[in-house]
Amino acid sequence: ERHVGEPWSGDPSRKWQPTFEALSSAVEKAKLDTEVRTTGCLQVCKLGPVAFYSDDKTWYTLVKPDVAEKIVNEHLVQGNKVIEHIYPPV
Repeated sequence: ERHVGEPWSGDPSRKWQPTFEALSSAVEKAKLDTEVRTTGCLQVCKLGPVAFYSDDKTWYTLVKPDVAEKIVNEHLVQGNKVIEHIYPPV
């Protein structure tokens, strides 16, 4: 099962929420068979919001809502990773 994980680490400020909503909306709009879910801590909070794509184990950092949409449209739909947000940097 493919999924995109958005860590929240118990963050009471919910700063991750807009990114989670953008990922969910973009996946739904693209009609992908991919679940968007929150995860526990992935140990890279200072680089957050972060996202992890399980299909090819790609990590993304500094994922704001516009970047989340770009990841879905370019990587999940077209197969082209969004290089400027990959972690570790390439």
